[in-house]
Amino acid sequence: MTNSQILNNFELGKQRINVLALVFLLVGEITDQITNAFKYGIEQIVMNVFLTAVIIVSLIGYFFISKKNYKFWLALASYSVVFILLLGHVVFDGHLEFDREATFQRDSFLIIVIIGICGLVSGKLNSLIISGVLLLMLINYSFFNVQPFIQLNFVFYLLLIIGYTVLIYFIIGMTEKFMKNLNLLNGTVLKQKNDIQEKNKSILDSIHYAKRIQSAILPSNKIVKSFLPDSFIYYEPKDIVAGDFYWMEHKEDTILFAAADCTGHGVPGALVSLLCYNSLNRAVNEYCLTDPGAILNKTKTLVLAEFAKSDEVVYDGMDIALCALNGNILKYAGAYNPLWLFKKNAETITEYAPNREPIGNYVYCKDYVTHEMLLEEGDTIYIFTDGFIDQFGGIFNKKYKSVQLRKFLLSIQDHTMDEQRHLIKKEFNHWKGEEEQIDDICFIGMRYSNGSLTNKGASNLKE
Repeated sequence: MTNSQILNNFELGKQRINVLALVFLLVGEITDQITNAFKYGIEQIVMNVFLTAVIIVSLIGYFFISKKNYKFWLALASYSVVFILLLGHVVFDGHLEFDREATFQRDSFLIIVIIGICGLVSGKLNSLIISGVLLLMLINYSFFNVQPFIQLNFVFYLLLIIGYTVLIYFIIGMTEKFMKNLNLLNGTVLKQKNDIQEKNKSILDSIHYAKRIQSAILPSNKIVKSFLPDSFIYYEPKDIVAGDFYWMEHKEDTILFAAADCTGHGVPGALVSLLCYNSLNRAVNEYCLTDPGAILNKTKTLVLAEFAKSDEVVYDGMDIALCALNGNILKYAGAYNPLWLFKKNAETITEYAPNREPIGNYVYCKDYVTHEMLLEEGDTIYIFTDGFIDQFGGIFNKKYKSVQLRKFLLSIQDHTMDEQRHLIKKEFNHWKGEEEQIDDICFIGMRYSNGSLTNKGASNLKE
């Protein structure tokens, strides 16, 4: 329930208390008129009739004139009741023959109830005014109409009225203070909410625009398929923008492609990925490199040169698996990310291990090793980042891990590459379940077939 709803319900509750108070007074006075009118004479009848009329007028005013001014109608009824009761005791008690003690106790109780209702609904001022009127009535009744019972109990009634008034005053004061603070808090929270929503919208708009830029530099599915017809790319950012990316270039007769994982994810990861993506392009296009190990060495040099411009030591960087395909010769070099090769009809997987150092600042620096292999028709290779195998899920909320991924990939080798992409995505979502995705995912699969490099693909990539 919002603060505005709380305030509306509080105001509605006060109105309902007002109506109940007037109805209570009306029923009480009608009952008193029926039971006592013929016993106490015409003066008492006139007083009760007038009192009943005032209450009825107040109810009519509330229901048919203005519900918003309910405090006015309550004050009219309550002041009239107190005034008429006081007038009756001062004027009529001197010559009417009835039980003054019982009447006084009844009227005292009635006025105390009125004090509480009026004070809670109308505010502290009404409470104090009505208490003062009642106190004057007690003083008048005790000293000008001396009765033994009243004298003996005057102090008791006085203390009761004072205590009751103080209690009502305290309750009202705390309630008003609470409502005032609640109003202030509600206004502050509403302003902060609007500010946050406006800033959040601005930030999200900027991030979505950054996604458009990041998506624009990634090779389109058309280009990927033109170079590697029997392949797939499963790309699943954790956030709107990602630190993972896939990369493809063409140099002479060689197709270069990679799956990279930059430090972090979201906006920080995306910023690092742009730097690393640009460095890969420079290593190939400016320095005319096609050997994967040499490309990674040059990319690392270029990335560190950019980081060196900062006054602080930057430990961000990139893990990557980079492949170069020329005919049926596949070369691979990696920084933490391996390459898996499934030979056709084989029951095991061959893993080509990467260098255990990232593209970035590292204590021990060695040249990246290039692995070379000959592919046969139907051989399948996979390169991927660690987002898939590090995902928590399953019955025991554990990491997926590479052992389980190997078994799963072996089980789907009879499927086409497009079908494999669908099955890998389904497996990931099934494993993740209701858990949050912890990292970006970039997963590339390729099944070798003669003529993987086409002239059409080369022209598309140049464009």
